[in-house]
Amino acid sequence: MSAAVAGEVPEAEMTFSIEGQTFLGGQNVAMSGRIQPATEREVIRLETQVFRNDAWRAYDIKRTRTTLRGRFSYTHEAFPAGKRYRTRALWAETVDHLAGRTVWDSFRVTKRAR
Repeated sequence: MSAAVAGEVPEAEMTFSIEGQTFLGGQNVAMSGRIQPATEREVIRLETQVFRNDAWRAYDIKRTRTTLRGRFSYTHEAFPAGKRYRTRALWAETVDHLAGRTVWDSFRVTKRAR
């Protein structure tokens, strides 16, 4: 018996990526992904941390919305140069799927090109 037939809500499958691993200071960072199953627009939280003082520290949280097909994209404004960052996507429970989060996707921002 499938989860939908049994009345249980399935776990979501999410793909999430940052479009590159190294960025120049002053360069915007493109992030995108897709959540399945999806039948309605929903809010995706993008949580970013910075590696500072030998530990990962909270940097910011941005929000974006999915399309009806579950796709989303977000262009984050430029990060300060000379640091390492990581971002993951988080989503809430809906009638289609349970809440969850992706693994961290890391990237580095180097000094601005001259």
